Amino acid sequence: LSSAPSCPSWLSWALGGTSTPWVSSSDAGLGCRLLFSLDLITLHASIYTLTAMSLDRYRAVANPLGTSSSPSSGLLRVGLAWGLAVALKMARERETVRKRGLARES
Repeated sequence: LSSAPSCPSWLSWALGGTSTPWVSSSDAGLGCRLLFSLDLITLHASIYTLTAMSLDRYRAVANPLGTSSSPSSGLLRVGLAWGLAVALKMARERETVRKRGLARES
């Protein structure tokens, strides 16, 4: 659901179009970066969430009497997964901006 805003652009591109229907040509760079960022964040967040769920299930199977998972700990794990995804995307974006700045200076 969180990657639904990028569907029009991917559908337009897949059908042979070259632009996003709701982004004007002057804002295409910003719109494309936002959609690409959203796609990467949701991709990584889903991977990290599945990893956290798998680790939780492994702990429950390996030590069935020693684990007690509360809803708040599950929300904490999902929050950490999303936070990690956003933090890594922001670090990548900062590196991209730095490289573009160096390329313009050369």
